Amino acid sequence: MHLELPIGSNHWNVEVREPDFVTRPGPTAAPLNDAEAAVYRAMDHPIKFEPLRRAMTPDDKIALVVDERLPDLAKLIQGTLKYLASAGIPPEAVTVISPAGSAQDWVDHLGDEFADLQAEIHQPDDRKKLSYLATSENGRRLYMNRTLVDADQVIVLSARREHPLLGITGAEGLVYPALSDDDNQKASRGAVSAAALQGEYVGDKTATEVIWLLGLPLFIHVFEGPGECLLEVSAGLPNSMVECGQRVESLWRSEIPERADTVIATLSGDPLKHTFEDLARAAMAGARVAKPGGRVVILSDADPELGPGFLLLRESDHSVDAIKRLTKEKPADMQAALGWAMAASRAKLFLASEIRPDTVSQVFATPLPGPKELQALLDQPGKIVHLPDAQLNWVTIPKTEESQS
Repeated sequence: MHLELPIGSNHWNVEVREPDFVTRPGPTAAPLNDAEAAVYRAMDHPIKFEPLRRAMTPDDKIALVVDERLPDLAKLIQGTLKYLASAGIPPEAVTVISPAGSAQDWVDHLGDEFADLQAEIHQPDDRKKLSYLATSENGRRLYMNRTLVDADQVIVLSARREHPLLGITGAEGLVYPALSDDDNQKASRGAVSAAALQGEYVGDKTATEVIWLLGLPLFIHVFEGPGECLLEVSAGLPNSMVECGQRVESLWRSEIPERADTVIATLSGDPLKHTFEDLARAAMAGARVAKPGGRVVILSDADPELGPGFLLLRESDHSVDAIKRLTKEKPADMQAALGWAMAASRAKLFLASEIRPDTVSQVFATPLPGPKELQALLDQPGKIVHLPDAQLNWVTIPKTEESQS
């Protein structure tokens, strides 16, 4: 059986044994043609609530928290600003808050009518840019972005995704720990990662607490499709997150009857937008359905920026050692690095990317130069599963089969 695998903006062609092959593509819904209009409609017809403009006044100062990994982010922001304008709130009354380290490249793609929009990059180590919000139930003093705390209304524009370490997530993590101080960010990474190592795929409970402490923020939930397209947009109050999580499951979840000997995890779309976290999520998606010690082949054209967690991977002798070091040191990119190490502890990883082959070899993976080497892997006996857009794809196996593995 001939198979054309989408890798970044290219394709690899291989042959597989049809009786041994299963593919689990993502949603087949048509992509959005007009992201601006979709946001406007969602805000005007939110989930179980009246039009969002009725929750605002023309004098409101708005903090707009954005997910910078979203495709067409500038269009999504413009749709949000146009809706706010319909409520009498001009662009100069809105401050877009990006996470620490952001380049805010989306600013260059906004229309001239939004030139007065305010933009801020969060600085978790600057006490002057932080404000005390409250003390959490677990006794942590919560210092958050000052603009966020002082705003009359908070709006969070985010994808709703299923994360291999966090479960269904999106808006909560954009607010906390992303917009908290350094100490809270480090504590959160430790708490979430400790739970993940125990197999508890739940998000940080403090994030949900912070959402309520901020006083009913408004949420714009974006649903991603294959190849970095957008499928849908919904909006609502915090109670909308549950319904939108169910929608993510209906779009991206599926089941296969048994574990595979080889899992092909491909990433399509613009490789310049693929991060190491995307590679790690693809690796974990594959490891979740591969047999213990099976092969997980991650195929991409990405050459992502590599952070301190990746450096810890390179400095570790094996994946178990890396997990211990990551848990102790809690680097900023801990979730990505931990996900990669956990996948490497469960399966044999192979990676096609623009990362240097010697670097790939240092992080418990075998570099894969091209289709010829992939074909050699696929010619080996055993079941093969293909996960397109594996960084988003959530495939499971029956619990009875899982308990036997």
